[in-house]
Amino acid sequence: MSAYDATVVFVTSFLAIPLCYFSNYAFNAVQSKNELLVFVIGAVAILLVISITWSLLRKNNTGKTNPLFTVMSIFTLASVVDLISALELDGIIEGFMSFYLKHGEPYLRTAHGTIINYWDGIIHYGLYLSMLSAMAWNQGYHEVGLYWVGSITQSMIVLVLGALTGKYGIKWSFLLNIPYCIVPVWFGVKLLREPVPVLKESSEFTLKSIWKRPIDVLLILYFIFASGLAVMRGMACLDSSMEFTRQYKLQYEPYLGDPGKFGTVQMLTYLFYFLPYYFLSMYGLTNPGCSWMLDWSIIHAGAAAQAQVSYIGSSLHYRTPYLLRVPQDMHVQIVFWSINLSLHVLIVPQLVMYRVVQYPQFFLEKSKTSSTAGDNSWNSLNSKPVKQH
Repeated sequence: MSAYDATVVFVTSFLAIPLCYFSNYAFNAVQSKNELLVFVIGAVAILLVISITWSLLRKNNTGKTNPLFTVMSIFTLASVVDLISALELDGIIEGFMSFYLKHGEPYLRTAHGTIINYWDGIIHYGLYLSMLSAMAWNQGYHEVGLYWVGSITQSMIVLVLGALTGKYGIKWSFLLNIPYCIVPVWFGVKLLREPVPVLKESSEFTLKSIWKRPIDVLLILYFIFASGLAVMRGMACLDSSMEFTRQYKLQYEPYLGDPGKFGTVQMLTYLFYFLPYYFLSMYGLTNPGCSWMLDWSIIHAGAAAQAQVSYIGSSLHYRTPYLLRVPQDMHVQIVFWSINLSLHVLIVPQLVMYRVVQYPQFFLEKSKTSSTAGDNSWNSLNSKPVKQH
């Protein structure tokens, strides 16, 4: 890999612009509503750009091409397509994706579909370029890769289940999402199997009690609160008979009743996927040596960011029916933003990641050569070579 390869991917990703325009023009000219034809033409158009990119990469590369580099190159192109879709859905541009959005993946014409297209076209695109640049210059991309894995996996869980259970249904073009369901799992397993890093030498490796670590105490309190919130919102979206959950849904988060089901699936994702992580994190913050916290805190941060930006955006977007948007009442606004913004995306999950990754001494396993029981110092790290992600 070289700088030339990264540059080729960056430049060819913008071929998505004429690709979308002429594909949309061809669809409108034919005026065929055959769902299978829409899928085939879309797949062929993408394969055409992939072949161009592949030939340019092979032309300058005498060795073997990294398969991960190739996959990320394809996803980079798809991110530009998603950004074009989002801009068209918001009426900023027109004539690029209208036919496909109507006859290929109609569930993307929702508020949720618009926001996740923006996220993929901006955030994921930036993450792809970061990883591709790191590969080209033989640098590490472990943390960036895990953040992307968390983000894209969370996005696909909600999109796929929401499309399958919501009112819009699926068509042949839904199959284009399959690579996004498979690649993140493969890539995530690959990253999680990498060796745990060893820190630089330092004299401060004392394992303090949880009561002497006020930041960790606050994080545990957050996980307790987030656990209760996940259960309460999960019950609300399932139409629990409890009066409190019904009133919460009606007054504070009416988007949970959207027939598109994306809000409902998001709350169930918090309940069945995020909640176990909260309990495991509380264990990891109180018991030393849980090295898995380093990687999973990054995955969780990426997933939480994608989840809450999509959910907040969908709750406010004009494509959501007015009665299902966040009410304008000041008290409701304060509660909504406190729960969805401060606690879930901008502050705590990202701070958990920062705390664990930047100060990981507590989470690394003790060496067999460490001091005997009763000695809290972590002397083994001072005798090991320095190694970081």
